[in-house]
Amino acid sequence: MCGHRTQHIRARRIARTIQLRESNRLGGDRDEHAGPTRRDPRSRHRQHRNAPPYLGDRGEPTEELRAWGWRIPFGIGAVAAVIAFFLRRSLTETTSEAVRAQKDAGTLKGVFRYPRSFLTVLGFTAGGSLVFYTFTTYMQKYLVNTAGMDTKVASRVMTAVLFCYMLLQPVFSALSDRIGRCNSMLCFGVFTVVATVPILSAHVKDPYAAFGLVMIALAGVSFYTSISGLAKAELFPMHVRALGVGLSYAIANAGFGGSAEYVALWFKSIGRESTFFWYVTAMCAIALVAAIVMPDTRRSGHMKEDDDVVPAAV
Repeated sequence: MCGHRTQHIRARRIARTIQLRESNRLGGDRDEHAGPTRRDPRSRHRQHRNAPPYLGDRGEPTEELRAWGWRIPFGIGAVAAVIAFFLRRSLTETTSEAVRAQKDAGTLKGVFRYPRSFLTVLGFTAGGSLVFYTFTTYMQKYLVNTAGMDTKVASRVMTAVLFCYMLLQPVFSALSDRIGRCNSMLCFGVFTVVATVPILSAHVKDPYAAFGLVMIALAGVSFYTSISGLAKAELFPMHVRALGVGLSYAIANAGFGGSAEYVALWFKSIGRESTFFWYVTAMCAIALVAAIVMPDTRRSGHMKEDDDVVPAAV
């Protein structure tokens, strides 16, 4: 029998594995069920739900967590899985038989007929996931290890930040409906390229100042997270959408977003922490380039094709 400490570690690893599988699966399926002019609010929580829970996080597990608390996430996940199963049974199929019967439907060959879309999603996700995880997952360790903030205070600050960040998503989704996905991604790219290094170099210890700076950073990131699922889904036609978005997203998210904390701590361990700030900025510059070459989906997005195929939801 393994000890509670080992069980805790395994539980965290299993949870991370489930999270990566979920992120790979969510390539735009929810976006397909929204109306042509009201899609953003239904996809705004995709990125935010991947943020780590900070309530009760104190670095080391408490005695309660060792004894029984580690079972709670598994119970919640089991209940949520059952609910998701019944919800999915009620969804309207978004593809027609004609779409599924296409020769290249759901194949890599079909995906790579759209290299511009594939590379655009790679660029978006590489920069977007990296800066997202930097200002959420890694930020608590940054506030403690670099800024010198008390662990409990940092945990409370990040809990408040993530709650407010959640509330920002529908606001930026609605803004995207007015200014367009491409312009939203341009705002994200410009902001993160300009602001990432100054924010991470501030080293503020005051909790209120830290809250303000991180909120500013995540407000800029919201230009991406509030529409990322929809913006990516609009770049692929229906017959290769799930594979095209899922594959490109999984590669970039695992390679850059998932490694953010490891890379940041490695740079800090060799005394070059500021190099990580520039690394994040460089990846955000790639996302900016992807936004520049991205077609305006209001005029040429593939979701327009779907509106002619899928009946409007009642």
